[in-house]
Amino acid sequence: MIEIDRQYGRKTLWLDKAMITECLQNIFNNAVDAMNEEGTLRIHLESGKGKTRISISDTGSGMDSIQLQNIFEPFYSTKHKSGRHFGMGMYQVRKVMAAHKGKVEVKSKPGQGTTVTLIFK
Repeated sequence: MIEIDRQYGRKTLWLDKAMITECLQNIFNNAVDAMNEEGTLRIHLESGKGKTRISISDTGSGMDSIQLQNIFEPFYSTKHKSGRHFGMGMYQVRKVMAAHKGKVEVKSKPGQGTTVTLIFK
């Protein structure tokens, strides 16, 4: 079972719905897979200083520095090679954020989970 902890107020952003939905779905899928279907998913929205940040954190397995360096590369996957993962999720996230003139930051440590932050101007 996965617990979802939402912490956000109200902020209007003009975004492409389909692109942002794909972006968030990729991040959520990665988080659920990393938590092995058990843990906590935190969603936090923060606005200020002309920027809006959406942070998505999980209590999953985390990634080491080598994995972090490669996660935006097309066809790179940290998941087991089961044949159902193509390694395009985070590559697409970065493309979507670039299309919205934003950026994506990822922080992670093995055994401590991962936080993906989408930053919109």
